Amino acid sequence: MTADGLVVDNAVIRVAKETLLGPVSLRGGPQGLTMVMGPNGAGKSLFLRMLQGLIRPAAGAIAWSGVPAHTST
Repeated sequence: MTADGLVVDNAVIRVAKETLLGPVSLRGGPQGLTMVMGPNGAGKSLFLRMLQGLIRPAAGAIAWSGVPAHTST
């Protein structure tokens, strides 16, 4: 993982054994703008909720500026 920005490694959201999102991997720098786009039902809101810590990933890891935010259990 890099020390700067956002790192998402193979994050997955599952509910009742059904995969709703993922696996998703992303590397974002400390500056700039990132846009999340996709059709209705693609998982954009789930992804953003996961990044903010409102939903815990079932698998994978998330780190902000090198500090682990969430890891799968």
